[in-house]
Amino acid sequence: GARFARSVLVLALAVSVVPSILPGSWGMWSSPLPLRNPEKLAVAIAFALAMFAALAFDAWGLRPRRLRWAIGIGGVLAAAALGCAALPEAAGGLAILAIRGDPNLASVAARHLPAALCEAGVLWMATVIALDRLGSPRRPGWALAVAILTLVPIVANRKIARSYRQEEIFAPTAFARSLARRDPEGAYRTLDESLFRGPSAVERAQYSGALSDLEFSRRVWHYQTPALFGRGTVFNEDFDNGDLSRVESLRKVSHIAAGFRDSEAFFGAMALRFGIRFRDQDALAGYHSTGGDALQIWDEHRHALPDIRLLDRWREVPEPVSAFRSIANLQQGEAVIESGATREGVSGDGSVQVLHRSAERLALETQSGAPGWLFVLRAFWPYREILLDGNPVEAYPAQLAFCAVPIPPGRHRLNWEERVPGLQFSGWGPVLYGIIASGLLATHVRRRKK
Repeated sequence: GARFARSVLVLALAVSVVPSILPGSWGMWSSPLPLRNPEKLAVAIAFALAMFAALAFDAWGLRPRRLRWAIGIGGVLAAAALGCAALPEAAGGLAILAIRGDPNLASVAARHLPAALCEAGVLWMATVIALDRLGSPRRPGWALAVAILTLVPIVANRKIARSYRQEEIFAPTAFARSLARRDPEGAYRTLDESLFRGPSAVERAQYSGALSDLEFSRRVWHYQTPALFGRGTVFNEDFDNGDLSRVESLRKVSHIAAGFRDSEAFFGAMALRFGIRFRDQDALAGYHSTGGDALQIWDEHRHALPDIRLLDRWREVPEPVSAFRSIANLQQGEAVIESGATREGVSGDGSVQVLHRSAERLALETQSGAPGWLFVLRAFWPYREILLDGNPVEAYPAQLAFCAVPIPPGRHRLNWEERVPGLQFSGWGPVLYGIIASGLLATHVRRRKK
């Protein structure tokens, strides 16, 4: 176990730390381990240290060591705290010198060092007491040791500052509150038009001045903001390119479409009714100002269509390349569907009533006088179950990245349930772990009794 923990620690340090100390001139070399953010593997360091701690906990309980050296360290910390309290200026200057910090901060270090060292000494001696109790054959002493060793790191880390209160993060902005009033059912999405326009001088000035990182992130709608306020998204800034390939392809098309003045139908077909941009940026085709504040303009696409609807007109094509070619030529309200056939269709009046809407499930009723297609603004992939009047039906790719379901005439009930890939197998993981762990524990107890 110790060898395994040691190997994990060495490998994690090598992968997460070594890249940061390589010469800058090596920056264009091909990496044997092509990771975008290798420092994320530092989580393995914490894993290795946790294994070391577990092994030490068991070993100490079986064969306690002497604690004279640990008590001596506690005495050193106490002496250091007293020294810093007696000579604060010298202690502060020495601390700043040790970390090569700003000399102007020496007074701050002098003010905090005595209390910090005193706290370190108290927590250290609490750990010493826990180690002493851990070697006790009595159960109360062992329980006290576990409690102390659990509380010490919690107390030590309680001073980690919270940059912002929860209300400052989760409270809806004025724009989000406006969307909630204008679209309480959540049938439409928001397009951050600044994502498709050039750099904004207003944005740069505010970002480097009055707006904090938090407030700036809450105001733009191409990061996490749509999900934060429960509005959903279509086109956002995907840093890691982790979207499905169809969504990523459609995103590239959207940047091309934004450069044209006749792209109103393209954005409207994807339920992008609302838009937001900085004041020195132009609106995209089909969007008109409806309000705003001193920093941003709020737009609306008056011909945008809801995210769940029966299609009035559609084109059916056999495969994705044909859909890709057709999407730029679609008329207002028209959609392209990869049904495997090549034809066009028109449907009469129809209606959709959404009975339940959540990320995991949809329930709705449709009413139409002719066969047609139900468009659903959810990414196309196979891990879901769709039942029409209790019978399974298949979804087809629509608008390249979303879904369409064939609907016969009349009144019908549709239930749509998302699935987690592999959950039917991986969901048994905790159960299997519990069985294996219980078996190993029982075996260990029997061996100790022998």
